[in-house]
Amino acid sequence: MKKTTLTLILTLMAFNLHAQQVTYNAKDGHRHKYFSEEFDLCFEKTVKMEGAGTVALMSAFVPAAIKAGFQWADSLISRNAKKYKAEYPYFRSHLDAANGKIPGFTFRRNIRLGNEWKPALEISFKADTVDGFENAIVYYVDSITLNYADAKVKKGDRLDYTITLSPVIFMPDEKQQAEKTLTIAPFTIHSVGAGVNKYEPQKHRTQIVVLPKKAWLLGMSISVAETNPRGVKAEKLLENWNTYSDEIKTGVVDPLGAIWLTNMKQANDEETAWKTATSKATKAAYQKYLDEYPFGKYSKTAKEKIVEIDKRGFVGSNQNKN
Repeated sequence: MKKTTLTLILTLMAFNLHAQQVTYNAKDGHRHKYFSEEFDLCFEKTVKMEGAGTVALMSAFVPAAIKAGFQWADSLISRNAKKYKAEYPYFRSHLDAANGKIPGFTFRRNIRLGNEWKPALEISFKADTVDGFENAIVYYVDSITLNYADAKVKKGDRLDYTITLSPVIFMPDEKQQAEKTLTIAPFTIHSVGAGVNKYEPQKHRTQIVVLPKKAWLLGMSISVAETNPRGVKAEKLLENWNTYSDEIKTGVVDPLGAIWLTNMKQANDEETAWKTATSKATKAAYQKYLDEYPFGKYSKTAKEKIVEIDKRGFVGSNQNKN
């Protein structure tokens, strides 16, 4: 019995080690199995931001995690339809951040078919400045090369790609010198065919991104949702974004119609925490605020309050001794 159990366990382990996933040739729809995949994101050196930025417009961004936007969709898509959808998330740090340039980049996905790595998907993004805005850029898709898709396809099918970008920026001139993860609202490119798809500049672009002065790009997160309209409409993903992302954003658009405003939940939470600390006015209360917001708006004041309380305690202790 023990021998049989051990054999079963080893068999299952071997199966897991060699677990295969399914992909489809985008040109002919033939089904293949692959053992592993790898992602890459290569930065270019293109756009340099100069001049006075508008820090106030930081409210145009939505804080988010690396896999942003589309996880809500799965709960609303039937099991049968899910095979027509795939998602590819990735993050890459930008080693040349300190040069002050905001680069374009290329996202690549490769899969291993047998003993050979094959290019499955490549999306090239360019960064361009916006006339009339200082420190403002847009990202746009320059080209998409599609060879293999995990979303189920048949010969002649064309896919949709819904993309969310999340730049991670750092502001060296700010007192707190904190990094921020920002999410640009998703956009969709429809009817992507097998092979190379080349697009006109700025045809498929993000919303306007206004960066603070001298902001450094520390890295970029990308989430690519690949859908086949035969089973899943890209509009369904965007509908779910608009419906379920109220937890992290509002649907308010600025007068230019270009920028999504944050719901200021995080800022409101910090204000509440600070009011609680000041109402109690104890060392423990101020320390609790610092534990939650070490680089917060009132962190310097909280530290000063703790020093004052310690001084009062020291003086009081000496007076009692005398």
